[in-house]
Amino acid sequence: MILFIVIGIITFIVIIILFLWFFGFLNVEFNGCFSVNNSELEIKVKLWFITLLKLRVPEMDFNMIPFKASMEAELPISDEEIKIEQNDFGKWFHQLEDSFNLIRNFLKEKESFLKVFKLKRLSWVTTVGGGEAHITAVLSGMIWAVKSNILRMISQWFVLKEQPKLHVNPLFQASYAETRVSCMISFRMGQAIIAGYRFAKYWKRRQQTSCQNIQYKA
Repeated sequence: MILFIVIGIITFIVIIILFLWFFGFLNVEFNGCFSVNNSELEIKVKLWFITLLKLRVPEMDFNMIPFKASMEAELPISDEEIKIEQNDFGKWFHQLEDSFNLIRNFLKEKESFLKVFKLKRLSWVTTVGGGEAHITAVLSGMIWAVKSNILRMISQWFVLKEQPKLHVNPLFQASYAETRVSCMISFRMGQAIIAGYRFAKYWKRRQQTSCQNIQYKA
């Protein structure tokens, strides 16, 4: 009798695992607001419509030095300071773009791993102002360039369920920066586990190859 009960429990557990493996969809939702004065991020993990995890990270350290410097300045900004500030913005956005290009090149040959993830929603709204009209125009163009590159990479990596919504709102008479991001990623548990396992094997093999190359050069 006990043996049949144990077999029944094991069978039930196996059925549940197989059901979740093939039909269990996880939805991960990200809602973030990053600004000069306050930044926070909220993450929700749902199995179908059941919330499994809700994490809120308030007061994130997302420091945009050029914007803070402009807002906290009490004296009028000279033309030289404006030029330096504009260069700082350019360096910041170019570094961000270079980082995404590095990630894109690294995952190019393994982008099939990410095809199991479906991007169900993406909204990215950025409000920016450099205090002067020409600075704001340059910043808006840089932000659009960065967003376009990121969107191109996302469309290559993920399956898009709807068209992403990207906006840039310029403030020509103020020094301010704020970006709001809201997205939802959906994936089947079994496919995600397999993709993660394959990617872990690839990463381990890559690390071993790098170590061997270093030892060979030494």
